[in-house]
Amino acid sequence: VRRMVHEVVDHFGQIDALINDAGIVPHFNWGIPRWPRVRLMSKDFWDSVIQTNLGGTFLCTKYVVPFMEERRSGNIVNLWGGGRAENHGAAAYVVSKDAIRTFTRFVAEEEREWNVCVVAFSPKQAIATEDAPEEARKRLPGPEILGNGFVLATQAGMELTGKTVEHRNGKLVVAD
Repeated sequence: VRRMVHEVVDHFGQIDALINDAGIVPHFNWGIPRWPRVRLMSKDFWDSVIQTNLGGTFLCTKYVVPFMEERRSGNIVNLWGGGRAENHGAAAYVVSKDAIRTFTRFVAEEEREWNVCVVAFSPKQAIATEDAPEEARKRLPGPEILGNGFVLATQAGMELTGKTVEHRNGKLVVAD
């Protein structure tokens, strides 16, 4: 991650915005018909989901923030989805995604004095990327539905830092 961030800065000269959108849905990736309930969940399964969903957000933020502090400017958008889900067996996913809201609030306060705005962005629904299994692509919208919301979120002002926001009717609003 550190090397990736340095390559971006070397190529573009600066980083204006970071969108943290890491997330795995294990049953699609590992052929598990349902997410395992906590009592049946392996530690490796738990660790993999937490490390990807929360750990990826942490590492990208950790290495991008110094470049934003140096310029006293930047926007970080952490995708928060699924934190409200109450699907049986989704504990690792839901815990990792809900932790992103808390992480967002902490980083927002730490970076406020450097004018780095940090928000959690709620897409309000699951999306399927191009590498998702066919089953997911058939029943879920693609990432293109998030485009305008992400653009607005990367331009959010400091009055929104630390908040969870969503895209409604062409505007960025604080989520309920």
